[in-house]
Amino acid sequence: MINRILKTKAGAVFGALICTLLWGTAFPVIKLCYSHLNINSGDIGSQVLFAGERFFIAGAMVLIFCLLFKRQSLKISGKAIFSVLSLGMVQTAMQYFCSYIGVANTTGTKTSVITACNAFFAVLLAPLFFKNEKVGGSRLVGCALGFAGIIIINLNGIADGGISFLGEGMVLLSALCSGAGSFLSKHSALKSDAVAVTAYQLLFGGAVLIAAGVIMGGNVPFTDAAGVLLLLYLALVSAVAFALWTALLGLHSVGRICIFNLLIPIFGTVWSGILLGEQIFKWENLAALVLVSIGIFLVNFSKGEKHNETA
Repeated sequence: MINRILKTKAGAVFGALICTLLWGTAFPVIKLCYSHLNINSGDIGSQVLFAGERFFIAGAMVLIFCLLFKRQSLKISGKAIFSVLSLGMVQTAMQYFCSYIGVANTTGTKTSVITACNAFFAVLLAPLFFKNEKVGGSRLVGCALGFAGIIIINLNGIADGGISFLGEGMVLLSALCSGAGSFLSKHSALKSDAVAVTAYQLLFGGAVLIAAGVIMGGNVPFTDAAGVLLLLYLALVSAVAFALWTALLGLHSVGRICIFNLLIPIFGTVWSGILLGEQIFKWENLAALVLVSIGIFLVNFSKGEKHNETA
């Protein structure tokens, strides 16, 4: 039933919007979690450990859902095991390890701009991995407009500071991992059930991050009830969004779905205003939303493009 809905163009758009809306809440909620759990901005080990716990719990949530409702098979083929483990390593462990180090060494503005590049990596490089993926003129224009929107929303902070490998370099590596993760996710979803793939890749990636966080001397004190509840919310966001995203990638072209990643910084700005009291009613935010929306429309509704593309 759900797959039939997601196969439609409207279902794909709605599903991708839900994912990016949920992921947009992550940044402000993480900041609230750090405050409640006394995790300092410079304590990378604790941040990596926190990320690992978040994703491991998310994987457990998906696994428990499957066991309780028995609506999806937890079995994956032997040929798919390597793909799932690779997905967990790249999309969860490596992406967020690089992300947390990078965020600690550069500005939030630069992080948003560089992270948005993962959408372009996915759209432009997809034809190299999947024969039915195409990069037409409308997709290129859509990508350009979307990226222009991300630049505008971060216009005032782009020039702040210099450039370093541990800062901007690690954020770029994180974006590359995210783009690569999209290809691996589609490949895995074509071989096994998307929900099972999500459960195992989150558990594996989360376990790797937990080990890295412990080795780096991380410590997350669960002494604040609000902090624990916020962590569980973040885990739920990852469980729902990654499962839905993996399913969408299995049903549609990588470029058509991944272009929606451009909405995450915009949704993040809105949620930061709601949850953290930051100013959101600026012309830059409206202009960015308009440009990103036009870009998404061009990528998804260009003439001559099939809406259900597989490898």
